[in-house]
Amino acid sequence: SSSEQSKPIEKRICLVSSPFRRCLQTAGKIARKFGIKNIHVHYGFGERMSSVRKLCGPDAKLIEPNKVALSSMKSCSASHHDSVSEESGDTCVNEIPFLFLSEEQMVEALGDGLVIEKIYGTPPPVDESNLGTRNRYLDALWEIINGEISEISVNHIIVVAHGDTLGTLANNFCKVLLYEADYCGWIAASVETGKEHPEVELL
Repeated sequence: SSSEQSKPIEKRICLVSSPFRRCLQTAGKIARKFGIKNIHVHYGFGERMSSVRKLCGPDAKLIEPNKVALSSMKSCSASHHDSVSEESGDTCVNEIPFLFLSEEQMVEALGDGLVIEKIYGTPPPVDESNLGTRNRYLDALWEIINGEISEISVNHIIVVAHGDTLGTLANNFCKVLLYEADYCGWIAASVETGKEHPEVELL
């Protein structure tokens, strides 16, 4: 009937976030806006590791938290970044263990009243290449497009991530070249499912 045709479609939203704190905080605000209680977290949408390394400074070397720093430059300190060891001739480097947030810290970043439904993927290596990051984003986005992220029936998926994620979606799935994403930038796209190769179209 015409009344049934005009009935608004119920929004069933799945909210997926990067494991980084600022994205989780944004996801928390979005969740409260739409009345969402359960949030999915995916390591695949985390920040590009080369950007993380850059933020730590040119003299910093990120190391896995479970690895012991075996450095011959024991005399190096944070106040002598550019000094050179007379014995080895090596430039001093600060080795910084990099830790992702624990699940408890992720929940805290989301804010009161919200829970993590499930955490997907695994933390990327600290020495991840830019190509490795691109492939990680592609794998995570493909899970979204194929409906593998949520075990429930949804018709809207919101991904809170980083600018490089937007670029990967636009460049690889929508065939649109995105040079740079502004702060708080976003993309809306529709996905036609039920096909061997789902079609993604920018809205």
